[in-house]
Amino acid sequence: MNGSKSAKLTNNTITNPAKQGIQIENSTGCNVKTMTTTTLSSLSTKSTKASGKITKGNTAKIKIGSKYYACTVKTAYTSNNFPKQKKYTIVYLYDYVGSGNVVRLSTKVK
Repeated sequence: MNGSKSAKLTNNTITNPAKQGIQIENSTGCNVKTMTTTTLSSLSTKSTKASGKITKGNTAKIKIGSKYYACTVKTAYTSNNFPKQKKYTIVYLYDYVGSGNVVRLSTKVK
């Protein structure tokens, strides 16, 4: 974390981080993109979109079951329409943060 020289962190999945998923300080040549806290909105059985916060320039996808739904990302994100889901269905947000690293959040439909 502190004083690394050219550390390369690739192909990691960070699941439901409370704050930063990976943090490197006072280091040089490290291949990790700065991440801010990613959020996923709560969803109800009437929801047909998800939204939340994401770092500008990242790619995001919503996954329900085996299907993925693209997201429009600016300073936040909104998913493309998806079918209404049953209560307790788990919905995942994948935030692709660079170097093959992914932040994955999940929520249950209420």
